[in-house]
Amino acid sequence: MVVSTGFAVLRALRADPHFIYQHVLSDEFVEFLKLRMTGSNYPAVGSEDVESYSLLLPPLPEQKKIAAILSSVD
Repeated sequence: MVVSTGFAVLRALRADPHFIYQHVLSDEFVEFLKLRMTGSNYPAVGSEDVESYSLLLPPLPEQKKIAAILSSVD
């Protein structure tokens, strides 16, 4: 469930969706967004901030292995 007035939908077009999910939970991604937050009562980022993030993707089989390992630890 999402309770917000704004959100960005992420679609994994050429990537494993589980890999993308695990990455958006990472400190690297969260810190990237923290630097772009605006507002004091309701800090937020825009979809253009999310779109500006660059992620180098390993080959698909490797993405699946990484996602499986991280999901098993979750």
